[in-house]
Amino acid sequence: MLKFFRAYLAITLFLTFSTNSVAQEINGTDERGSLKRAHVFHIMFKDLNQASFIYGKLKDINTKNRFKEFQKIARERSIDRGSKDKGGDLGIIEMGEMPREFEDALFAERVREVSKPIRSLWGWHLVYIDSLTEESITDICQKTLPSNSSTGSIKYQQALTLSRNSYSVDSIQSEVRELLGDDWSALLINEEGNLETNKLETLSNGDKRLISHSELTYSLLDNENYHNKDKASSSPAVCIRSIQRSYSFDCQSGRMYYDGFTAYELRGGFGRLVNSLAFNATNRLTVEAVSWRKGELIANVCNGRKIEVEVIQ
Repeated sequence: MLKFFRAYLAITLFLTFSTNSVAQEINGTDERGSLKRAHVFHIMFKDLNQASFIYGKLKDINTKNRFKEFQKIARERSIDRGSKDKGGDLGIIEMGEMPREFEDALFAERVREVSKPIRSLWGWHLVYIDSLTEESITDICQKTLPSNSSTGSIKYQQALTLSRNSYSVDSIQSEVRELLGDDWSALLINEEGNLETNKLETLSNGDKRLISHSELTYSLLDNENYHNKDKASSSPAVCIRSIQRSYSFDCQSGRMYYDGFTAYELRGGFGRLVNSLAFNATNRLTVEAVSWRKGELIANVCNGRKIEVEVIQ
């Protein structure tokens, strides 16, 4: 069953110019949070009535014997063939591995208690958490950084140093400016507290492309990337500190397109690629007019005017 839950994960596209969380664009958790891991047992039923009946039966059993009875019922009545013979044992589940609605209910439960029925796409579940641990996202993001090395450019080393230390993005504006170069507009802080800048390019066919660059205030653990990482790798690239999005403009038709994003491990768009999404000319997504500012943005871009970040937020 767990493999079906994992297959359910997907990246949520972010296609508006309002200020939304980067964590909504990429299935992620920022370093203000923690990663919970639970050893989970469950019994899955087809309908709520069955689940409610067994829940009442288990609650009437002495606490000392409840888990043993839970496993017995899982072997006898669970419809999850992958775990029933193991007494409902799903193994270690980490936050970000399961559908959000199921996970929210799961990690809200107390350890060594039988949950009330929880609904999922596959049925109704009674859940028993045998153990629970937590690890801060900050610790994960720090330990997966590359070790200090003399290899790489001077700018790469600068980006690594900035990424290794917990500076506020406001205090590193000059350093980020140096990493990016002079082609980018003035750095501004958006409503999320992230640093934002952009640059304008003219394509060979005369159309325009706007690259928007974000320096995240809080490193973001890419949940999908983390859970699909190569288990043999001691230091996978799983945390995002900077992200670039690309938008193209057909100035003749007045249309604007979202071309995708690239997320990087280090400050300034340096380091290993953590996640990306790219569309080509045949499948790129048209950005709908979510605000009056879209028209202003297209006019400024197509006339080659300087674009400040607040126009596209």
